[in-house]
Amino acid sequence: MNKMKSTKIENPKYKLMKLIGKGTFGKVYSAIDMSTQEAVAIKRSPKWRNKVSREVDLLKKMNGSTNIVKIKSVFYTTTKKGYRIQNIVFKYMTYSLGRYIRMKKQEKRENNQICIGIKDLHKNDFAHRDLKPDNILIDLDSSNIKIEICDLGSAKKVQRNIISIPYICSRWYRAPELLCGSMFYTTEVDLWSLGCIIFELINLCPLFPGKFKKDEYSEECSQIINLIEVIGSPQMSFFENIKDHTSKKNTLLIKELCELNIKPLCWDEILGNILEIENPNERLNIDAVLSNPYFSTLNK
Repeated sequence: MNKMKSTKIENPKYKLMKLIGKGTFGKVYSAIDMSTQEAVAIKRSPKWRNKVSREVDLLKKMNGSTNIVKIKSVFYTTTKKGYRIQNIVFKYMTYSLGRYIRMKKQEKRENNQICIGIKDLHKNDFAHRDLKPDNILIDLDSSNIKIEICDLGSAKKVQRNIISIPYICSRWYRAPELLCGSMFYTTEVDLWSLGCIIFELINLCPLFPGKFKKDEYSEECSQIINLIEVIGSPQMSFFENIKDHTSKKNTLLIKELCELNIKPLCWDEILGNILEIENPNERLNIDAVLSNPYFSTLNK
């Protein structure tokens, strides 16, 4: 049952204009603040509990961050069928990074702002867990391009000794340890996603857009094959690390791929150090990414 069928909003302060995005957890509309005539965006999602959602709580904590989307307000409405809806109001941003990539080639300044936003999350021990171009907003109305990370609905404070679900993050940007079912991970999963985004901004195409071979393998195993075709075969230590987290069928295939010794494609240094498959701990942390020579030509 679709609990968000109605596009009418039960708050006279805002007038919904059109649907501009939708995902697993809700829909985003452009809207007008009738008291100021300001264009805003409103994310509407079902609310199952009375307490403040983790997304709203984190957005309020991160409201001082330069490159994380800022919450303007939050209010709750009820549909005619009695469903409670959470409405988060944001500044209206012109484009998502996904749409912007398809329009115009950009690179270092945009990647730098994305990294600063990730740094603000990571220094508070939060992993975004769903970084991808469509969750990064771009404001082209200002004199300088401004980027803000959005959709913190999957974000969570992560620690290595605390279980977190592995089925998180869009598949093309999902870290290999998540694909293999690891439930003990930290912010390194965001760094993998970041590497994929940096590649996409530079090359104007996704890095791992492989198709899901439904009749042959699981979704996760199909994606691991896609990774290895590009990055090359990992050492057997990768197999040892994941064999307890994935199915027997997937385990046998991954072991075979490790033994094939597939050679990697040529990498830019920064991508090679972020897209570390065997040991997530050895990925560049966000501070190291920001201090990499890749960004040295930017005017600070």
